[in-house]
Amino acid sequence: MYQIIVQDRKGTQGEILTDFDPSSFKYEYEKNNERSITFTAYKTNVNSDVFNMLQNEAIVIWKGQQYVIKQTSIKSDNLMLTVEVTAKHIFMEFQNHYILKDLENEEMNSEESDEEKPSYTLEEYIRFGFNDNVLGFTYEIIGEFKNRVVIDELGSQNGMEYLTNGAELFDYIYFADNKKIYIYSPDKFYKMSDEVIRYKYNTDEVSATITTTDLKTYIRGYGKKKTSKETKNYSPIKTPQMTFNGNFIKKGTW
Repeated sequence: MYQIIVQDRKGTQGEILTDFDPSSFKYEYEKNNERSITFTAYKTNVNSDVFNMLQNEAIVIWKGQQYVIKQTSIKSDNLMLTVEVTAKHIFMEFQNHYILKDLENEEMNSEESDEEKPSYTLEEYIRFGFNDNVLGFTYEIIGEFKNRVVIDELGSQNGMEYLTNGAELFDYIYFADNKKIYIYSPDKFYKMSDEVIRYKYNTDEVSATITTTDLKTYIRGYGKKKTSKETKNYSPIKTPQMTFNGNFIKKGTW
């Protein structure tokens, strides 16, 4: 397992975290949404310094990516002190960048019909959103985006809201490398992997579900083809009828 490094918010000091429960570690990622890690650490006589650094807004580094601690839950049973940590990927700090409303765009939209309203390329949209951010976030667009999109209002959102809305408008997928946010076209984001998944080797749990709820079997039957002789000698079989309460019932062999 990769090491976990804990840093203070300013990044002036850092230390490798020891004495944490590997089985408690969890990495969660949702496309065009959150990325986070959670784990539980124990305080011992050899890790007290780094344990005390596990506070809200401190930085946790895992696999070269920075995560900001957003939630801590300290517990004690009189024998051991533990802390449950939840840290969000640092790209989510982009929510602290506020994008002012584009007043020029608003004025144009109020005076023009829907057909005349300005449209934007993805590059224009993203550049406007990242402009003047003092938090150090950058971007790179990977893939082709040829469509222009009419947008009624630019800005008046925080950075994460703007980024998420853009994904709906332009059908892109964003994924960050620390503070650099990559904007992918779907065909450039997904890649085939040759990795083999093996139970208890590189994965702890494997499950497979098979359902036949909607399974249907369709059978088509074909009779033996008749010869010309059989066709000439063939005649329909007539069946007698019986009357019951005024209704006719065909009598025959079924």
